[in-house]
Amino acid sequence: MREQHVGDIVLAIVAKQANPEKIFVNDVMSSPPALVDAGDDLWLAASRMRLNGVRRLPVVDAAGALTGIVSLDDLLEAVAGLLSELALVTDRQPHIEQKTRA
Repeated sequence: MREQHVGDIVLAIVAKQANPEKIFVNDVMSSPPALVDAGDDLWLAASRMRLNGVRRLPVVDAAGALTGIVSLDDLLEAVAGLLSELALVTDRQPHIEQKTRA
């Protein structure tokens, strides 16, 4: 059986209108599964998504138990927030610098 990624779950179950009660996770998952640890940073998650061609990754704890799912949209939201904060730094920095020199 060829390796499948999380995105293939949609194709294997939803798009083909398959009965999800008759499909096992092993039928549609990649092997080994692409995942991240709860303590991994956003860069690693983005890199794993890119390398595995997936938009979602299971997040596991130190014991390997599922603690959540991180999606590409989650990463984009985090990056957008960071960029917004950096834009505020560049807006505020000249004001603070001028105030400290006065």
